Amino acid sequence: MIITRLLGGLGNQMFQYAAGRALAYRHKTELKLDISGFKIVKGITPRDYGLSPFSVTGTFASEKEVRCMKKPLTPLRFFLAGIGDLISGNEVITYKKEPFFHYDPAFQTFPDNVYLDGYWQSEKYFRDIEKIIRSEFTLKKEPDEPDKQMAEKISGSNAISIHIRRGDYIANPVTHNHHGVCPLEYYQTAINHMVTKCPDPHFYIFSDDPAWVKQNLAVHYPHTCVTHNLNIRDSSDLWLMSLCKHHIIANSSFSWWGAWLSDNPEKMVIAPQRWVNDPNVDTRDLIPDSWKKI
Repeated sequence: MIITRLLGGLGNQMFQYAAGRALAYRHKTELKLDISGFKIVKGITPRDYGLSPFSVTGTFASEKEVRCMKKPLTPLRFFLAGIGDLISGNEVITYKKEPFFHYDPAFQTFPDNVYLDGYWQSEKYFRDIEKIIRSEFTLKKEPDEPDKQMAEKISGSNAISIHIRRGDYIANPVTHNHHGVCPLEYYQTAINHMVTKCPDPHFYIFSDDPAWVKQNLAVHYPHTCVTHNLNIRDSSDLWLMSLCKHHIIANSSFSWWGAWLSDNPEKMVIAPQRWVNDPNVDTRDLIPDSWKKI
């Protein structure tokens, strides 16, 4: 059994699921999801479990299964947990905390019966089961009529998604200090680059602050602000984003997944060079090699 701790927004949860799914697949065992962290809010943006719209296979872990995994196991706690599990007939679960932000090669050597605690934000953790991840991150339900109409419009154009993340990146001081926001200059440079490569572009703009976008972002090309799912159905916007042929993403795991899930073999993806404000966070393994950083 592999247990992965889910926390954060939809994009974060997708990374955590994908890493756990890859490890469970490698060991031919079941994946369980610890969602208990959504009950705790300490200075961070409150979140809920977001994977239910997708065709994911993991089941929820029980409180009993995760109780001893809330903190790293000291030798004494590991011994006591082991004694308890031997008595009850359960197997000991080893706690594995992500040691740093960039890819950890040791992940590939993790044994079965592991509790994963981290963000695991690199495709290197799950690239060997890419087809499975893409399949399980498809929507279970048919899109509604507004989504169908938007999907047809996107599919009928040389669509380029633009994701502008503001929301808690602006309003929440802790989140703002850590992430910051991509400046307008980044988006203008990315747009200018795209139009030199893509004939007849049509930009589809996804943002949690469309009013700010309309007032501040100058797009002198055909464009559509996608707002009908605003703050209601993130998974639907993610699906629509993935239908675009090319992508300009924010420093956000949400638009990372929108671009990654696109199945256009010739897609161009532009990502920000600076992902977080903290220079000590090493993000070298976050952006796939085929994407352009500016």
